[in-house]
Amino acid sequence: MPRFAALVLLLTALGAPASSAQWTRHVNVFTGTGGTGHTFPGATVPFGMVQISPDTRRDDSWEGAAGYYHADSLVYGFSHTHLSGTGVSDYGDILVTAFYGDTTTAPGRYRQAFRHDREAGSPGYYAVTLDGRPGVPASGGIRVRLTATPRVGVQEYTFPRAGEVTLLVDLTHRDFLIESRLSRLPGSAAAPASFAGMRRSRAWADDQHVYFQTDLSRAPDAAEIRTGPAGPTHAILRYRVRAGERILVKTALSSVSEEGAAANLAAELSGWAFEATRRAADALWNAEIGRVAVTGGTERQRQNLYTALYHAFLAPNLWNDVDGRYRGRDGAIHTAPMRPRVGAAAASGRASGPLRRHDVYTVFSLWDTFRTAHPMFALLAPQRAADMAETLLRQYEQAGRLPVWELAANETNTMIGFHAAPVLLDAAARGVATFDPDLALRAMIDAANHDGFGQPTFNRQGYLSADDEPESTSK
Repeated sequence: MPRFAALVLLLTALGAPASSAQWTRHVNVFTGTGGTGHTFPGATVPFGMVQISPDTRRDDSWEGAAGYYHADSLVYGFSHTHLSGTGVSDYGDILVTAFYGDTTTAPGRYRQAFRHDREAGSPGYYAVTLDGRPGVPASGGIRVRLTATPRVGVQEYTFPRAGEVTLLVDLTHRDFLIESRLSRLPGSAAAPASFAGMRRSRAWADDQHVYFQTDLSRAPDAAEIRTGPAGPTHAILRYRVRAGERILVKTALSSVSEEGAAANLAAELSGWAFEATRRAADALWNAEIGRVAVTGGTERQRQNLYTALYHAFLAPNLWNDVDGRYRGRDGAIHTAPMRPRVGAAAASGRASGPLRRHDVYTVFSLWDTFRTAHPMFALLAPQRAADMAETLLRQYEQAGRLPVWELAANETNTMIGFHAAPVLLDAAARGVATFDPDLALRAMIDAANHDGFGQPTFNRQGYLSADDEPESTSK
């Protein structure tokens, strides 16, 4: 610790770093992708709805919880939702890939080899050169690059030689498919080809809804939609490409509707400027992790710090569309209410300023985050902390209790109690709360009187022993 003690940390909770401060260069997005770190290396922005990343696992294995495992050598494609740091598998929605050779929808046949020395990544960006499909000659060399906006994932495929290629959209990837929709939309000058659809699935979240719109920079020479028992499952797009040709794919998500996904796409990424989108994602990350400015120390120490900040700012994830609508815990569609903006006054214990529609979040792993992550958000990102606290109370109103471990508007009931309560208390104590205090108090009292997690025994005798319940101390 001696050298690290010499670091000077400037906590600038409400400011952004100078434009010359490139904090993202200290982040290693591959940290945690091996062992049981359960992280993903793909492209996302701070707390983004979209996490577009390579998938080397389709199963729910312990090592594959984030979809990518560093020891693997085959990649199925690139899906748009991923969890980071969890010990349970879910997400991996809307997988897209491209390959030379015969057309197939069988994952074991379309997956491709890759090597880590041909990968690159930084916050908001990922790239890999695919070595091709095992057993299919001359199928390697496709260069894939990924970037993102808050609600849109962008893919760029560069083909090294002329030939026939397939671009595949697979809605069966990962968790169990309950219901699906997939249809081709009329093309336009702005979007030569478009597809829209819905994926409803079951895994850790019992009933997850993902709506999407996918635009392509070039119309396919031939297109086919294949259907399974749950509905349309695959879009198969065939192209004859030139050597060096690029095809871009951008996909917007929504928890509300296909129309919501289309509105998100129009609002956040109307054009095809990959590099500009990548730079914008990097700027968002620089502003977020640059709230902690460091001097001194070693590069290894700076990398440890900024990579940890990067991982901390991956979740919870944005959940509402650009118009404020979102899918609630009751399955209904709601619109986020107006709340005061948290500004400089938050540091003195007040939320003030003009009203704005608060953002709604999902993926609350509260047992993991209540101790340190949420207090850090309140210090470094008070507006986000206020919106997260508001979200917890919206979930209480819609579901009748505070969340335990919420995922995509589903309660997983993972872990051991109502750790939303200290998050609400911390937001109030730090002056970043915009919520109704009477509502928050009622929610916490209801949690204290819940009939699970050892609460009745604790209330009766004033303590919970190991003889009463497993995990008694933590409960």
